[in-house]
Amino acid sequence: MEVFVIERESPVAIEKLVADYQTFVQSEDQTTDQKIYLIEDPFNGEVYLRKAGKFLIDFSGADLPELRNKLGEEIENGLGK
Repeated sequence: MEVFVIERESPVAIEKLVADYQTFVQSEDQTTDQKIYLIEDPFNGEVYLRKAGKFLIDFSGADLPELRNKLGEEIENGLGK
């Protein structure tokens, strides 16, 4: 599993980044809730994005939902959004 944390100047910029990414990979909106996205990327497989204020936490690779959720919460809590 790979994890990336991306920071932008605002939550609005994160929304734009996600929308641009969805357009680039031609993925339909598969939002699971207000802050979590599942995106089918033809290059990286299924990508799980978690919004955290002005940050975006990106998980790709192995699909380990329990670990992904635990890490996502820990990272989000440590970011100081």
